[in-house]
Amino acid sequence: MIQPHIYRAPEVTSETALGSPADIWNVACLIWDLFEGKHLFHDLMDEERHYDPFRHMAQIIGFLVPPPRNFSSRSETTSQCFDPDGKWKTEQHAKIPETSLEQAETRLQGRDKELFLQFIRSMLTWIPEERKTARELLDNDPWLNERLD
Repeated sequence: MIQPHIYRAPEVTSETALGSPADIWNVACLIWDLFEGKHLFHDLMDEERHYDPFRHMAQIIGFLVPPPRNFSSRSETTSQCFDPDGKWKTEQHAKIPETSLEQAETRLQGRDKELFLQFIRSMLTWIPEERKTARELLDNDPWLNERLD
């Protein structure tokens, strides 16, 4: 695996094609860690202290939303986690936490919080091709650009 567990993008966890969007996912997780002072994704190990991709996928669903239908057909690993309609099918192994990015983000309020979460969400998407590129973020993201002005 090319990424630390806590920064692992869904396409890395599900063993599908990799590219620069996986790095964008990493950047989002790292920014979250630095800004919030804690990891967004945590408790990813099973009882034997091995990385558990099911726990990780469940947390991603909790913070984001369930993946689109076409995500479940991308690899053998994703088909183990999701049925053909994109519904989580391993609840007995890893429960989806009742949480959200809004609940997890504790440092901001109002417009600042809204823009920060929009910034993070533009990098944390299930489908790698839908993630903003570094150039798009630098040129167009309101949260980032308001701080650079």
